[in-house]
Amino acid sequence: MDDFEYDPAHSNWDELKTRQPWIGSVQNATPYAIVTILMIGVLSAVVITKFMGGTTDAPAFTIETTDGDMLTQSGLAANDKVVVLDLMATWCKPCKGVAEGTISPLYDKYADDDRVVILSVSVGDDTLPDLENYMQDNGYNWPHAVDPTNQMVIDYGASNIPKVVVIDMDGTVVMEDEGNAIDKDKTENVVDSALLGQASAVSINSAHVIVLAIATGALSFLAPCAFPLLPGFVTFYVTANEGREEDENRGIIAEALPAGIAASSGIFLVYIVLGIILALVGNAAADLLTFILLPVGLVLLMMGTAWVLKYDYQWITSPIMDPLRNAWWSLKLKLSRNKVPKEQTNDFSGLFSYGVGYGMSSIGCTVPLLIGLTLAASTEFGTFIGSMTVFVVYALSAAMMMIGAILLIAASKRALVDWIRVHMDRIKQVSGGILILVGIWVLIWFIEYQFTVQIIPF
Repeated sequence: MDDFEYDPAHSNWDELKTRQPWIGSVQNATPYAIVTILMIGVLSAVVITKFMGGTTDAPAFTIETTDGDMLTQSGLAANDKVVVLDLMATWCKPCKGVAEGTISPLYDKYADDDRVVILSVSVGDDTLPDLENYMQDNGYNWPHAVDPTNQMVIDYGASNIPKVVVIDMDGTVVMEDEGNAIDKDKTENVVDSALLGQASAVSINSAHVIVLAIATGALSFLAPCAFPLLPGFVTFYVTANEGREEDENRGIIAEALPAGIAASSGIFLVYIVLGIILALVGNAAADLLTFILLPVGLVLLMMGTAWVLKYDYQWITSPIMDPLRNAWWSLKLKLSRNKVPKEQTNDFSGLFSYGVGYGMSSIGCTVPLLIGLTLAASTEFGTFIGSMTVFVVYALSAAMMMIGAILLIAASKRALVDWIRVHMDRIKQVSGGILILVGIWVLIWFIEYQFTVQIIPF
């Protein structure tokens, strides 16, 4: 009989893994499988909300105009009206551009045609007095209205405004368009076709608020205020992984995932804190978000200045990052057959702070999305827990987009690393400059809205 040496640290589970090696492989792959499933979920939500519409019948609505009239979708359809819905908010600068470039010319053309009704409906928690002042200040003469129930945010997918919807005399949606540049000629042609009964039906892009949160989080990651920071992120990633590229046994995913979690934790933290605040205030989110722009702009200016001057503010990020890093390596140790992960000493504080900067930068361009999502969550659930669930999903979606970006960066890192090392300091400083510009933009938006002054002529 062979001598047997008792090892108290060796369990039956260890023996099973020794005899069945595939068990350990499955364990080690678990975090990566979870990430893959979440990424697929995010991309699927974007496809659903952007390319897979719902019904072609115009969702019912009841709105109140500044003239005191109560209008319903069914009532307008019963009177054979072609309806142009301009879904907007008084604080939305792109909405004003669409009003002046598209809605105003349409109103001038159809003002004497009682078959056409043009309505600007606020989905941004404006009041009737707010709309009256807005109309007077800008010289808008067509009817403006509020949606007392906020249901149009969900039913018409109006989390991203401005949005224009055209409904024909049968109550069928024949056009849906959103964004900063809604074409006036295209809208006019659709209205003319609807008057002749020849317009083609389209599906309204509406989705459950949870799916909407996933798609909105992904779009926030791609916001033009933040997306230009990605080249700088490559530099932070290479810095955090300095000296590891010679390890040929490491896979790309195993190398990139910890860095992705570090950066995405920064994004997640920003959106969760914001989500807690917005869930608490509910329908008052519009006014609160404009005040939040002030500290956001100031923080971005300070972070950008620190990057430009190469100031080390790790003493700020370490109290947040260290527990997260330790939790990650503790989980990896439990799932791995290796007793001591090699990467445990690596520092990802820079990546975490980068994620914070990225998340705060995106807020500067996504205030309408955030307000729309807040209103949709409040309308759908009406509770703090329900609203917070929506924002957790939103934050996870944006974080997963960051992890996906890091995986793509890791796949090409070996081709970029030499160039990045040469220009590392310059790239960080350029990223800091971008943060400063975004901070200035956010502060200008805050000043224009709060003090009704025009600083930027657009």
